[in-house]
Formats: sequence, structure tokens, C-alpha cells
Amino acid sequence: MRSHKKITITILAALVAVLVASVVALRSEGQNKTRKNSVVVLRRQDQTATMPTAQEMAEANQTPADYAAPDAADPIRRAKRQARGKRYERQGWVKEPSPTAGDVGRLDSWMHKVPAIPAEMSDAIAIVEITDAQSYLSNDKTGVYTEFTVRVDQVLKNDSSAPLVPSTTLTTQREGGRVRFPSGRVQRYKPHFQGMPRTGRQYVLFLKRNEDGETYFIWTGYELRAGRVFPLDGVNLPPGATELPQFAAYKDADEATFLNEVRVAIANLTSVGRGR
Repeated sequence: MRSHKKITITILAALVAVLVASVVALRSEGQNKTRKNSVVVLRRQDQTATMPTAQEMAEANQTPADYAAPDAADPIRRAKRQARGKRYERQGWVKEPSPTAGDVGRLDSWMHKVPAIPAEMSDAIAIVEITDAQSYLSNDKTGVYTEFTVRVDQVLKNDSSAPLVPSTTLTTQREGGRVRFPSGRVQRYKPHFQGMPRTGRQYVLFLKRNEDGETYFIWTGYELRAGRVFPLDGVNLPPGATELPQFAAYKDADEATFLNEVRVAIANLTSVGRGR
């Protein structure tokens, strides 16, 4: 009888041991699968973290201009907007396309002549962060431009007529942007060779003061990200298009080296001025 009990207890213990081992094995396998899945997700996120998606590119200009919107009722605001929009009149490229049309581009040859570091052409050069973006129509609604509100982080070359101050904001502009038509369609207009800064990103911007005396036109710019440099213009073009070599030379360049070259270019301007 005792022998029978011992056998029964031994069998039960063995069964419990097998059951526990199975549970542990299954739990371990599940954890391994979770880890593998996590690695896949992280790798995918890492691979795409530095690549703007189509949605991000479409939202580079956060708020589109409303084609049907009336002029501002306030006369001061209306006059200010008219002064800013005057330079973008008589463009003839803003019109609602067919529902299947993609971005509306326009070839501007002047970008070929812009140097990679246009220190002499720029009234101001600054490291900034883009905090807001709003597209506007020209006064005659044939052109579109985008205003970027930027926070000045560091001034590399200051505007002698209106010095920039770190931690303050200013308004910059680029031709192109997004327009919402009465049909509800939002269409993007993009000059060839030119990119649009994205909100939340840091850039070195080369700026030219506009005729209104309050805003700056962006000659060109470079995004600063994770210690590297990414040109805003002349690269990442449609298939078959040739990149502009002056900008392509700085693709994925070292940030510290690039900023040093910018500072040297600015210092050379000062030296030339003193020599005169």
C-alpha cells in the first residue's frame, strides 16, 4: 500500500514538474517573440526616423491659404497683408487642378545662381527653430507664398538695419505653399529646387530683408539634425532630375564643420570690408 502511494506521489510530482516546465517554456517563447517584434518595430522606426514621409512633406506648410476667404476686415491688418503679398502677384500658377493632379511645380532658374553659403547676399544668417507655418495668396490670387514664424536661437550674421535678438521671433517667407479651394481640395504649389522648412525642426537660414521691412525672404537653408546637415534646396528631387552640385556637396555633412565654414565666410566679408 505504501509502495502504491509512493508511486502515485512520484507520478504526480513528475506531472507537476512537466506542467511547470511547459508553462515556463511557453512564457519564455512569448517573451522572445515580443522582444523580436519590438526589435523589428524599433529598427523600422530607426530607419524611417530621418526620412520625411509623404504626409510630412504634404504638411510642411501646416495651414493652407483659403482661396475663398475675404480680405481682413481690419484696415491695418489688410494693408500689412497686401504689402507682403505684392511681391508674389502676376504669377499665374494658382488655379484648381483636376482631382487626380499631384503637386504643381514651377521651374525657377535663379536657384542655380545661389551659392551654397550665400553670406554676402544675406542681410542676416541665423540658427532658428520653425514654430509655425501659414500659406497666403497674393493680392490677385495668382501666386502663393508661405510665412514661417521662427524662433532665433543663435545669430551668425546680424542685420545692421534691424539687429536680430536670440530667443525672439521673426517672420520669414518662401514662394509656394498650400491652397484650399472652394471644392475642398487642398493643392500644393512648389517651386523646383526649393524645399520648405518643417515646423519643429532647426535650421541655418540665410535671410534677405523684404520690401515691407518686417519680414525676411529665405535665400536657402540647412536643417541641423543629430550632428549632421541636410540642405533645404537643390536635393531630394524627382526621379531623373539633376541635383544642384553646390547644395548636394553638403548632404549629410558634419554640422560642426559646416557651421565653421559659414563663420569663416562671414569673417571674410568683415575682412574685405575693413580692407576697403
